[in-house]
Amino acid sequence: MCDEWVKSFYAFAEHIGERPSKFHTVDRFPNKSGNYEPGNVRWATKGEQSRNTKNNNIVEFNGEKMCLTDWADKLGIKYCTLYNRIHELNWPLPKALTTTKIMNARNQYTKTP
Repeated sequence: MCDEWVKSFYAFAEHIGERPSKFHTVDRFPNKSGNYEPGNVRWATKGEQSRNTKNNNIVEFNGEKMCLTDWADKLGIKYCTLYNRIHELNWPLPKALTTTKIMNARNQYTKTP
């Protein structure tokens, strides 16, 4: 934490502003590895913070780059399903992102047109 904020909570509070809700906590952003200092802190929800970690799986597909959680949300697929397709089943990314969660009689995923 920067020296000014260590010495004065009020300096910190003046910089970051009022907490938007009880669900918000302080997050280091945009540099998640940086210090808590002016220009690198924000109020963030748990979801925002979870997307701002070095453990995120960032995936680029069709020119769009998002973390795996956001891809799952966008596509309506459970995160664990998408993660397993890519990391456990070793599916190619296009197949993992474009296969719907429909099972055939043999309990295999099928791709819809």
